[in-house]
Amino acid sequence: MKLHTPSFFCVGAQKSGTTALHHHLSRHPAVFLPSVKETHFFDDGHGEWPLGIGHYLANYFDGAPQDALAGEIDPEYLFFPEVPARLAQYFPAAKLIFILREPISRAYSHYWMTVRRGREPLDFADALDAESERMRGDHLSQSDFSYSRRGFYFEQVSRYLKYFPRGNLFFLLSEDLKREPQETLRRIYAFLDLPSIPYVPISEEESHQAYMPVSMGFQGLLDEKSRIKRVAKALLPVGVRRPMMGLMWWIQTRNRKPFKASPMAPALRAHLRDRFAPDIRQLQELIGRDLSHWLAEKPNDAARRASQK
Repeated sequence: MKLHTPSFFCVGAQKSGTTALHHHLSRHPAVFLPSVKETHFFDDGHGEWPLGIGHYLANYFDGAPQDALAGEIDPEYLFFPEVPARLAQYFPAAKLIFILREPISRAYSHYWMTVRRGREPLDFADALDAESERMRGDHLSQSDFSYSRRGFYFEQVSRYLKYFPRGNLFFLLSEDLKREPQETLRRIYAFLDLPSIPYVPISEEESHQAYMPVSMGFQGLLDEKSRIKRVAKALLPVGVRRPMMGLMWWIQTRNRKPFKASPMAPALRAHLRDRFAPDIRQLQELIGRDLSHWLAEKPNDAARRASQK
């Protein structure tokens, strides 16, 4: 039997709303998404790339209705440079969705995610100082510690334009889904040639509200990505992996408490804004969106700076 193949990919960015989009698209009756969100196949995050495209299709798209529009959502696909060529090799006509978030807030959210996972012992400023050295590490280190590196979107988007026609790329900002969810989803459906369906807000649980583990040690055990676990993820059938992941998710939800991150120091935010500014100006020309609000100083930061003078 011929295996169903994906027609679209949401390639990121990480911490920009890909989970919310996954929930919305998974509700569409004409869409099929793998039960395992973020397969990491094309960035080889779980060691599956050497197993071949047949393994990918059989493990993640077996059982997809032939009349469904199949796709995948994986925020790692924007960051890792080998992915665009790999996607184009097998799916040159695929449609690509990009969700981009103001890079300073994205970096800070990414940092706290890594803290929650028990992987980050440094404060944010020291973690940024250590980033270049950490980027020389393995795939997991590059994924976990790329706080500022991921925010330079211009280069990452440009890589895709080398392999895919501009008409196959759809750009939205994370604030689009928050401020105008119905209109944004309508535009996404139109891009994918799908009929619109009634808008249903996602729950707080589905939107991944901020939390911190009750026990960091226990969370570290759950999130540890050893070689054995990566091999197991690659070789276990989805039918076996799915209930295991469901059990892991249930356990993790019992180890959570509400959390609100402390505000970033205004001086550090200003430093990052200066670093990102040239890339943001290039990006807004590339994608045709006004991003001047990403460069504006936050009112709270301005007030703090004024009080310190």
